[in-house]
Amino acid sequence: MREVKDKFKKIIKRVFTNSFAKCGMVALVLDYIIEILSRHSILNATKFVIGQPFTFICNVLIIMLTLLVALLFQKRIFVMAFISCIWLAFGITNCVLLTYRITPFSVVDFRLFDDALSVIDKYCDSWSVVLIAIGGILFLAGIILLWIRTPKVKERIQYIKVALYIVAWGGLTFLVTDIGVQAQAISSNNENIADFYETNGFVYCFSSTLIDNGIAKPGIYSEDKVDELLESSNKKKSDFSKKPNIIMVQLESFFDVNYLSEVKCSKNPVSIFENLKKNYTSGFLTVPVVGAGTANTEFEVLTGMNLDYFGTGEYPYKTVLRQKTCESLSYNLKNIGYGTHAIHNNDANFYGRNTVFSNLGFDSFTSVEYMQNVEKNPIGWAKDKVLKNQILDALKSTKGQDFVYTIAVQSHGQYPSEKIDEKQKISIEGLEGDKKNQYEYYINQVYEVDQFVGKLIKALEKVDEDTVLVLYGDHLPNIGMKQEDIKQGNLFQTEYVIWDNFSLGKKDRDLEAYQLSAYVQDLIGYHEGTLTKYHQRCAQNADYQEGLEVLEYDILYGDKFAYGGESPFDKTDLKMGVKDIKIDDVQVKQDKLYVKGKNFTESSVVYINDKKQDTEFVDNNTLAVEGTDWELEDSTIAVSQVNDDKVFSTVEFNKPSP
Repeated sequence: MREVKDKFKKIIKRVFTNSFAKCGMVALVLDYIIEILSRHSILNATKFVIGQPFTFICNVLIIMLTLLVALLFQKRIFVMAFISCIWLAFGITNCVLLTYRITPFSVVDFRLFDDALSVIDKYCDSWSVVLIAIGGILFLAGIILLWIRTPKVKERIQYIKVALYIVAWGGLTFLVTDIGVQAQAISSNNENIADFYETNGFVYCFSSTLIDNGIAKPGIYSEDKVDELLESSNKKKSDFSKKPNIIMVQLESFFDVNYLSEVKCSKNPVSIFENLKKNYTSGFLTVPVVGAGTANTEFEVLTGMNLDYFGTGEYPYKTVLRQKTCESLSYNLKNIGYGTHAIHNNDANFYGRNTVFSNLGFDSFTSVEYMQNVEKNPIGWAKDKVLKNQILDALKSTKGQDFVYTIAVQSHGQYPSEKIDEKQKISIEGLEGDKKNQYEYYINQVYEVDQFVGKLIKALEKVDEDTVLVLYGDHLPNIGMKQEDIKQGNLFQTEYVIWDNFSLGKKDRDLEAYQLSAYVQDLIGYHEGTLTKYHQRCAQNADYQEGLEVLEYDILYGDKFAYGGESPFDKTDLKMGVKDIKIDDVQVKQDKLYVKGKNFTESSVVYINDKKQDTEFVDNNTLAVEGTDWELEDSTIAVSQVNDDKVFSTVEFNKPSP
């Protein structure tokens, strides 16, 4: 008996002194902690470990693979602790993010870091930001202290042997996870990213977002297959007897709040939208995201591409569309003579739109930096009523027909848990406390958006041109909503309405977001674009999705057989704002330099000899800079549209000849 005990003690001692075994034990404990954080529950994490042991082990194997890197360093304990801290930080970040949104933390979020910083004040108060900063400082201090205090290993490191161990472990990890996917022990269905993380565990899913980007080459992809798909869809020619303006307005977090099962409103917040649904073509719109991810709904609507075939949680605006042009509704309408305009009452660089829109075929982009008289809601988002005149200005900017794509922002979260607006016109019943305050605030924002829609339609009725207006919600709000909270539709469904002023008729149909543009064109009589034709002709075919995947791959990543081997879409020279900003005169009066001109906004900044000046916005025609020592004869004076030190356009003052 004693011999057995001694052997057992030796085994335990060997395990606890063996670096390889230490990595395994740390990985096991670390993944369990991460799952607790991810699921906000010890019980649910334990259920995952017990109910899906194979999946749990796959997650552990991935963490262990990263920890094994520590064996290549003399400060082994430090490196192992550092890598563990990184994983723990990822787990904590995911835990915190899931209190604000439904989408889990992924590698994509690193690409969205600049965007997150630009809106952090709308999600966190100043104290929260300070606490985050203090936490970051303490983390760095802890790492430095750990570096100082941890010892170096005494034995000589056999680098080749350790490297081979790591490579072998990587191969084993890949093999085991691949077996899991093939055996369906690990789900490969990433259409709903929240469910994907819930089923497969945080570490596996987070890691997959690191390597899973773009569209994988379909097994049936070939030139003959693309030709076959084009032949099956290329049947109709466009009818240009009606050539209307086409306006699309993507409404932030907008849906018919009367579908809420527990909420009763003091008045109907969406009476205008409901009236439109009764009288014009409408239906449910299945979108790729819930609670966040506006740009991905936007991408599907503009391109006709199904995001299911892209990487887990991928934002094409942050990946492929940064470098490549892509067939879109904008390009297709531009090819038949339309002026193409994008409008957004938020920052120009949010989601990189100031870069992406030139790769989607837009002639102009009017962002909030180019808008005058912008009113903000209580948490700082621009109100949507400013968009009415921006849309009308875009229509007036050309002599012919226009496509105007508008992205609204007013009803964006974070929805306050305290009542911060005493002027709210709608009160609700059915909820209490923080939840009531959040829903009441959100519903009042939706009400104001609904009023904006009504005023926009009244304005368009006065426009003496045939016009189509498409209204739709980008996703449901990030307000902790569950399926049982809504009486109709599901969490991935908003609604759309197609208004017109020349009797298109009412032809209701539920659609996917990537089918909306093709359906709008079909109602008008247009059949322009590769994917447009495919959606219009083949949506009912049994192999519809299979063919769609092939065409998407060919257009963005393949050999472009659909275009004869080369993309016909050139990047546009994107004009910021449809109204020209002009400098007419520069004057010095009473210790101030005044810049006189046209179409200035609160984002207009004066530069003298390329040096940024503290600029006072006086009105749309006047900017002022304080100072006394002005030498203007040999100076270059310019006005730039600026946001967070990002310059979007610049106009210089042309001094009159003496």
